[in-house]
Amino acid sequence: MDEIDRYPHMKGRCLVIDNVPIHTSEDIAKYVESRGYPCACLPSYSPERNPMEQFWSKVKCLDKCRHKQAL
Repeated sequence: MDEIDRYPHMKGRCLVIDNVPIHTSEDIAKYVESRGYPCACLPSYSPERNPMEQFWSKVKCLDKCRHKQAL
């Protein structure tokens, strides 16, 4: 949170969090919202809605393609 606070234009932006139990506790949600960031929890394992999952999927695919070409 301290790192995000360094960028004032981020205040009020929605913080998307995964379903790890510590992230979804009521105390954490209250804390994050008290810092000025509304929370949105992703549904249980939904890689299609998580941009980072999509990014890493593409990276892995490119790596496999390059590895096959090198053989």
